[in-house]
Amino acid sequence: MGKNTSVFIVLLISLITLITGINVFFFVADNGIGVSPDSVAYIKTAESLLAGNGFYYFDEPLIHFPPLYPLLLAGSAIFSQNVTISAEWLHGILYGLNALLFGLAIFFSTRRSLVAMVLGILLFFSLQALLRIHAIALSEPPFLTFALILYIALGFYIKERKWNWLIITSLVVGFSLVTRYIGIVFVPVTALFLLINNNHPFKLRIRDFIVFLFISFLPLGLWLTRNYFLAQSATNRVFESHPITSSHIVTLVNNVHSFFLPQFKSSRANGFELLLLVILMVYMLIKIMNSSPNLSKLDPYRLYWMSFGFVFCAMYTIFLFFSISFYDFSTPLDYRFVFPLILFLNISFFSCVYDYAHTQKAAKTWLVLIVFTILIARFNLPSMIETARWYNSSGIGYNSLYWKNSPTILVLRQYPTRTRIFTNEFPGVQFQTKLHVIGLPIKFDRTSTKPNPQFEDEMKAMCTEINQGEALYVYV
Repeated sequence: MGKNTSVFIVLLISLITLITGINVFFFVADNGIGVSPDSVAYIKTAESLLAGNGFYYFDEPLIHFPPLYPLLLAGSAIFSQNVTISAEWLHGILYGLNALLFGLAIFFSTRRSLVAMVLGILLFFSLQALLRIHAIALSEPPFLTFALILYIALGFYIKERKWNWLIITSLVVGFSLVTRYIGIVFVPVTALFLLINNNHPFKLRIRDFIVFLFISFLPLGLWLTRNYFLAQSATNRVFESHPITSSHIVTLVNNVHSFFLPQFKSSRANGFELLLLVILMVYMLIKIMNSSPNLSKLDPYRLYWMSFGFVFCAMYTIFLFFSISFYDFSTPLDYRFVFPLILFLNISFFSCVYDYAHTQKAAKTWLVLIVFTILIARFNLPSMIETARWYNSSGIGYNSLYWKNSPTILVLRQYPTRTRIFTNEFPGVQFQTKLHVIGLPIKFDRTSTKPNPQFEDEMKAMCTEINQGEALYVYV
């Protein structure tokens, strides 16, 4: 196949992928983009930005969340001044773009295999978890965009040694850090490949490493400095010890497994099946390196594509468990947190199998992967379609028909805006009304699991306000 023909096919696949992603998303978001408790914080902050009031959420400075996602929501106002509508356009574009970037990542990691690219895109669109991630106004979609651009840009930098790729790599790491704080994991991963898996002269590697650190940490440094001066806290988190438990590990294993494969009743069986896949990947990587003893020196580009997923997933898991153990014990290890593990392991798996099939002259191995990928996509597609139809007919989260048509919400909308409301669903009521909504006092802090010392006083104050007719109690 000629080079021009190959480029044309890649462009055609890219265009089809973008159009498909956008159209699927707008079908899913027919009743509006999904809204969760965290979404309300992002949307209200974006509205504050559009009003010229800065990064504020209900008159409080935004500290707990990074700033880039609400900034993107505000920037998407070119589509509509209504942030929830403009968020639909943003996420629709990101759904198609991320499917394309995932396909391109696999394309480059398999020596430009068009078949692998198409399989990757098919797999992306077949997973309901990825649809759910994009269907809710949260920061995961742009985080994934930056992560995939990083993967591609760093690979080209290792191959071509051009500064523009290093600058792009550094910028997208910086953007990921101010999109989700867990983006910090990209710093040691990128640094490892810049310093070790790189045949540049040592002095140049050190220079590039310093440039990378400066550019990537600059946005986060400015943001944390701002937070400290405004609220004397960098991220509104306290360093406290609450170690992970076995249930965290079990949940992580089960959720990683369920991304692609049907669940066993036994978590051990799920873990064993995942372990077999990891062992298979390690075996192929060892065989490739044994057949090419100088691979890391002569062709670090190939080694990079195959090993990035391993390095990233190990580092990401360590950072995730560290965060749970010392910062936020309530972090749910659900699809929102495990999807980076899945996608990058998948890319490295494609790369390992493709390289193994070529270096070991085992074409059947590649054929098995093609069949296996099609079967997985076929297995997952029905649940993805069912989820899309459900979202289309019912809506998602606080933006669902259940909330929009709730008799309670319809009554509350008739109250004056100054009315004070105590409710068990603070974000949802706040999103659907313009009232002064206050959450119920909490007995235990969600992040540290420690008792709230002010709980009794807060309960008494709430009851006094309600009994004196100064506030309403609403249970949704």
